[in-house]
Amino acid sequence: MRKLLLVLLLLKSGIISADDCKKISKEDIYNYADIIFLGHVFEVGDSTYRINVMEWYKGKFLEDTLTGMITQRVMTPKTGSIWLIFGKTQPGDKFLADVCSGSKSLSSPHGTHDITFPEVPPPDVFKNPSQLFLAKQIVLDKALNEFYFDVASLRARKAQQVNESIKEKYSHLEKKYSQLSDDLNFLKWAVIVLIIVTVTSTVVRLIKK
Repeated sequence: MRKLLLVLLLLKSGIISADDCKKISKEDIYNYADIIFLGHVFEVGDSTYRINVMEWYKGKFLEDTLTGMITQRVMTPKTGSIWLIFGKTQPGDKFLADVCSGSKSLSSPHGTHDITFPEVPPPDVFKNPSQLFLAKQIVLDKALNEFYFDVASLRARKAQQVNESIKEKYSHLEKKYSQLSDDLNFLKWAVIVLIIVTVTSTVVRLIKK
């Protein structure tokens, strides 16, 4: 819950203004990002972190081990955590995935644009440990469900793109085959005509003799 309140605090503070993190649709998040992937953080430094790509959903670097930038607008990831990254490419083969990007981790799956992104609970909830625990679990369960849904949706979208690419290539091959078939038919008739002309010419010459 402290992590959740920290995110809410950042959104309300001067570091990240409400305008910066205004709600946008999943489609807008997808379109805004240069790269989208599921990755495992294996090293965290002061200004950067290293992450191994587990699945690509949009864009791609030459390597599957990437360097993310850490700024005051970035929730510093923990070593060993798994993240769904919506990133913007940066110079030096790096990327930036700030709080407003929609990026989120499996251990703290609260994306700023999520449908399930929670509001601050009423003050009386904090006075009751059992209610606070229950509220935390409900919020976490909803966020995890949305996390898994987002991953499944991105996988389906990637599969659809691959399928469309295959269809496009198949359609291109069909056109090539059709053109080749037409060329072969033309060549066949050209040969037949040539044979007829040759035979006719030969017969005419023989008759004249």
